[in-house]
Amino acid sequence: FEDGAYCMTVEAGDDDGILIGRKGETLDALQHVAYKMSGRGRDDASTVRIDISGYRERREEELAEEALQMARDVAETQRPRQTEPLRAADRRIVHRAVAEVEGVTTKAIGTGLVKRIVIALEGSAELSEEAPVRESASTPEGVFDFVSETEPPRPVAAGKEATTSEWGRKPRPARPGRRR
Repeated sequence: FEDGAYCMTVEAGDDDGILIGRKGETLDALQHVAYKMSGRGRDDASTVRIDISGYRERREEELAEEALQMARDVAETQRPRQTEPLRAADRRIVHRAVAEVEGVTTKAIGTGLVKRIVIALEGSAELSEEAPVRESASTPEGVFDFVSETEPPRPVAAGKEATTSEWGRKPRPARPGRRR
């Protein structure tokens, strides 16, 4: 018990990936279950922190380094960038890291628990409430990607609307199948 929270570290060895899951999702779920169990039958639940093989510390360092690099790129190119959707704890890491770079600021965009962060020059139109949110393509290499320019609208068949998926891409039209 330290800093008002129960802290548990698990050394899983070669099997740590199973307990951590994709981007820490399984680890977050384990931590949530432990939190719920700690508060069962009590009015005040205790905070529970679980780390597996130092994953959380490594993740924080990687996010902070990527955010700093992205902020430096924004200052150099004067083009805003945004992250892929991040949970609240990861957004805090990005906000703190970017605060170290002068002339660059951040803003969370989106709704719900998982939001993106726009990193732009201070006073940029990208950070105003009226500015349209431009989607970025996600990359398997990392969390961050350049903000893409808005695509021109594609022609739409009569009676059909072009909708975008949760990643900001328009779905491909279905190919007509062969009839036998």
